[in-house]
Amino acid sequence: MNSFEDIWKKYESELSAFVLSRVKDQEVQKEIMQEVAIKIFTSLYSQKKHLRGWLYTLTKNTINDYYRKNKLLLLVLEEEKEPEEYFLLECLQPMMQKLSREEQDILDLIQIKQFSLKEVAKEKRLSPSAVKSRLFRAKKSLAKYLFSCCDYERNTKGEVIGCLGKCE
Repeated sequence: MNSFEDIWKKYESELSAFVLSRVKDQEVQKEIMQEVAIKIFTSLYSQKKHLRGWLYTLTKNTINDYYRKNKLLLLVLEEEKEPEEYFLLECLQPMMQKLSREEQDILDLIQIKQFSLKEVAKEKRLSPSAVKSRLFRAKKSLAKYLFSCCDYERNTKGEVIGCLGKCE
């Protein structure tokens, strides 16, 4: 097995580039890379096969953890955005309240908090496929409420790009 120093010398610049491609901020990249180094150092003894894949998975999970921990910062930044760019946010709150508690929870965990299907499945004691089905139904219910309130302009891919009326 390679030592931490050998692994870090070989993969540090590659992992740094990977992190920077995901976060687009050098200060955040440095912070995440410090966490990655600590995690590699403390759990290297358990790694036996597929070192490169393990390093990328560990790094990706560290990036996800960073965003989860900094969710409040993201909410503050969203408040600073121009309201016309985020017209759907005004509609979503009352519509989310019309959903069942289960649908609200699934959407919150997966869409807002960015948990994976496996994480939600473990927390809810369900199979990942059951969580996926419930997420699909929750999105379908939310879409029904959302598209009943007003007309939306869509691009060629069917994505909503503008509101043609005021949401209630």
